Amino acid sequence: MKQGASRLKSLPLLVAVFFLLFTCSSQQTAFAASERIQQTLFSSEIDDSVKIDIQLPDSYSRFPDQTYPVLYLLDGNFYFDYAAATTQMLSRGIQPFTPEFILVGISSRNRFRDFTATNAKVNNDGTPVESIYQTSGGADRFTLFLTETLRPKIEFNYRSNGFNMLFGHSFAGLYTLDLLLHQKADFNAWLIADPSLWWDNESLFHESPVLLQKDFEPTALFLGYTNSISIPPGIDTTLMADCNHEMATRLQTKSHAFYLETRFYSDCSHGSVVIPTFYDGLCFFFQGYSTNPKQVGFDLNTLLETYESISQKIHFQLIPQQSQLENLVRFFMRTTNTRETARQFLVYWQEQYPGSAGWKIYQQKLANSFN
Repeated sequence: MKQGASRLKSLPLLVAVFFLLFTCSSQQTAFAASERIQQTLFSSEIDDSVKIDIQLPDSYSRFPDQTYPVLYLLDGNFYFDYAAATTQMLSRGIQPFTPEFILVGISSRNRFRDFTATNAKVNNDGTPVESIYQTSGGADRFTLFLTETLRPKIEFNYRSNGFNMLFGHSFAGLYTLDLLLHQKADFNAWLIADPSLWWDNESLFHESPVLLQKDFEPTALFLGYTNSISIPPGIDTTLMADCNHEMATRLQTKSHAFYLETRFYSDCSHGSVVIPTFYDGLCFFFQGYSTNPKQVGFDLNTLLETYESISQKIHFQLIPQQSQLENLVRFFMRTTNTRETARQFLVYWQEQYPGSAGWKIYQQKLANSFN
């Protein structure tokens, strides 16, 4: 488990992210250029409406035969703008850190109802729960909406490649962890920030040793947590931190099934831990994705070996996206002595995406450059 050092590594990143968020707030900057779709769905499962925000990748319209991973973001009303800017930043340029994603923000109108699996009657100190918690315990109904209504709708209307990720923080983190441990839903990667394990006298925490004895399908998991200082009254801050710390230890016992990383961010609050957890988690899932084409000897085999290594870790076969292949072809076309490398990437692009119009443009440009 990485300790406070991970926070220090992330400091330059956090400055950059806050700058991006500031400049993106008007939705008019380059980092907000991707198409954003907003809609409201009525869910018969929870008898309520759910706001959905969808951001399509930069290259979505240019490459109509390209498919993409999908990242489902709970509490989209809080985190969608940050997640949108971050995923764009990570997936752009000649040396991207992650693939491009379809980002789906999910905004529940009652997160205490939808993100808790049990109906708590009293707080941990024995006092009655606040009125906002009295509708708790509806997570299973929300899961039906997520898995039986929303995901099929996304997969029908947008070009997903079958790799699905789920992000949750606080109560949504509790919900995400509950889904994983009870194996109620099938996601390829789980990104969890400071889950509210204090809920209902730590019911999920106490249940977890038995749940972890079961067999799990291989999956990727990133858990980030902190010494929470922004939580409801009557809850001992050390209790939540200790629960998350022990949960991280327990999850390590399933390291043969989980491609797993847990990180403790010592100087973050319950709210701010979202920022490094989200960024670090995505970089962990696709660790090694950022390859430097300027390094000596970089060629198609270098890229494919990287993809094979990542695919084995996340148990999903990835291939380079057309936006990355386009950038590499353009990069290696610049000089005479690297044009053969450009041709390698162009041939691979043609093989993987035979119907694409993208490689045909560069095929002619490259042919002219050899003349």
